[in-house]
Amino acid sequence: MPNYNGCEIIDAAISGMVSKMGTLNSKVNGLRRLAQLIEQASDPRTLIPDINQLVPIDKIDVQSYENLRASCPFLNLPSAAAGLAALKNDLNQAYNALIDKLRLHPFLRLQRLVDQLDRFIAQSGIDYACVLQYLQCAQAACQAAGNISATLERNAVIIDEYGKNILNTSAAILSERGQAKVTEIKNVISQVENLTAP
Repeated sequence: MPNYNGCEIIDAAISGMVSKMGTLNSKVNGLRRLAQLIEQASDPRTLIPDINQLVPIDKIDVQSYENLRASCPFLNLPSAAAGLAALKNDLNQAYNALIDKLRLHPFLRLQRLVDQLDRFIAQSGIDYACVLQYLQCAQAACQAAGNISATLERNAVIIDEYGKNILNTSAAILSERGQAKVTEIKNVISQVENLTAP
């Protein structure tokens, strides 16, 4: 009859979950490289207007509208002769179009990579706390048997890396600079939304 020790049995019991963790860790590495490419390729000022030159719609009058028209030719606003109500409507449409363009900004693609990792984790079905308990049990069994398992040591590294990745998925994918860029574009979108009519 073969002689099994608790170290090997427990290690085998968690191998499926550890394999899933290893796959997710590989996906994190791929997403991190993609985020670095997007971050390096993106011009930080692309599509980001100077919010100080934009006028809230509820504060607009003919003179401020003409000033806006002169300061922001990229909005393609018509002359004030069409009437103030039409001007406000056109400006609202222009701001909404600007918001739509901002939502396509590469910085938001960085956030989508983090969202993708969150989905991968949710779909994986991995019970991290349970796997961690099994790992600790297997380590204790190995130490008690005086047996050092190379597989268990590799699994411990995979589990540790997975734990770091799920602790903060934004930090797992994005550098601090990348996180700042995501925050910047979200703030700009929010500011432009605040300028539109309710």
